[in-house]
Amino acid sequence: MIKLLYTILFCFVLYGCKPSNEVIDTNITTFPLTFTDDTLLFDTLIATGNVSITKRLIVYNTSSKAIRINEISIGNKAASPFSMYVNGQKGFSFHDVELFGNDSILILVNVTLSPSNIDTPFVITDSLHFNVNNFTSKVILNTWGQDAYFHVNETLANNVTLPNNKPHVFYGSYLVDSLAELTITKNTTLLFYNGCGFYVKGKLIINGTNSEKVVFKAFRQDSKYETLPGQWKGIIVDSKDKSHKFSWVTISNAEYGVYVNKNASGSISINNSFISNVSKSCFTSYDAVVTLSNSVFYRSMSGLLNISGGELNAYNNTFTNIASGFGGNVASVSIDDNFKALKLNFINNIVWGNVPNEFFVKFSKSQLVDLVIKKNILKISELAGYSDNILLSDMNKFKFKNVSLNIFTPDILSATPLVLSPAQDSAEIIPGLTDVEDYGGHLRDSTPDIGAIEILK
Repeated sequence: MIKLLYTILFCFVLYGCKPSNEVIDTNITTFPLTFTDDTLLFDTLIATGNVSITKRLIVYNTSSKAIRINEISIGNKAASPFSMYVNGQKGFSFHDVELFGNDSILILVNVTLSPSNIDTPFVITDSLHFNVNNFTSKVILNTWGQDAYFHVNETLANNVTLPNNKPHVFYGSYLVDSLAELTITKNTTLLFYNGCGFYVKGKLIINGTNSEKVVFKAFRQDSKYETLPGQWKGIIVDSKDKSHKFSWVTISNAEYGVYVNKNASGSISINNSFISNVSKSCFTSYDAVVTLSNSVFYRSMSGLLNISGGELNAYNNTFTNIASGFGGNVASVSIDDNFKALKLNFINNIVWGNVPNEFFVKFSKSQLVDLVIKKNILKISELAGYSDNILLSDMNKFKFKNVSLNIFTPDILSATPLVLSPAQDSAEIIPGLTDVEDYGGHLRDSTPDIGAIEILK
């Protein structure tokens, strides 16, 4: 036994005996590496000069023996906007990287894009090259870049129309001051860094179109953050006696979509717009004159619509938190006169979701004659005093086409036998409101449907 131990010790000391998976294979006949991806694709990045998110690539040694990777390099070396980390070290080229048999190594890749003075998006391509005993392979690196206008803690004091040839990126806060008017035209994109607020004391006019919407969203555009709420504060209106207009606007990833402060007055109209993925509410107002039409409000952690006074005119909208993935037991729509007396026209809307009562109303200061609630589909068991509505408590009595794909068209309840949606042909005709384009850009027919989207017959 003692002789055996001495023999083993002698082997290790004098001959460097190793486990077989640690012995470098010098007789490689085929390329031994495989990769988790053949292409690392970065989402469109704003050219800020800052480092992007990090993409991960795992490299596997399929051989049972250890190998020496003679070179791992980025094709354009130091001239490339891409960089990588191997074994915790940053560089553009690494040599003689050893990898045990049936083991793997993690490579981290990021990209730094500098402004290019080009209005349109541009593509950047490079590749990671691997060489093992003169057997080679590569992984493609690809990203789209986009130049932008940058606004850092900016106050607008004059009348301005934002150019729409490049995105606008906001840091800190942006204020439309009390004497200023900001106009945002079609096909303008506004991106907000974490915690940034868009404050309006002056006048805000947003004129998108069905095909070229105005978009407000968080700066982070990779898929992990695409639907994440609360990344920026939202549009905060604090103006006196101003008239604001939002047409064909998309707002997402904020705390509030639009928040009208308690001391604000004036009017705000939102039509053909989509407000979603917010952490507090899609729209909140206390004393303004608000008109909402042909718009969709979706996914909020604290209700979609919160009104506590002033005036609300809501026609042909869809409010839904169904399948939102957000917790809580909060009604999608909450309307009361706790702050001030209210005038209300709530007509032809859909209010739907997983909460038993998605529509909450409570009035103590308002005149009954000023409170009109009719021709709506409401997820609620009862609504005393407002009989001219479709009240449904059974989730099977109403369906959307595909909420997960943001398709909010009311769907049939059954194909055989055919059972139509209760929204179809059930809306009240309102001149100037039901004879205009719906949320999808289609004209309503002579028997319009309830909700933001007309069912195409």
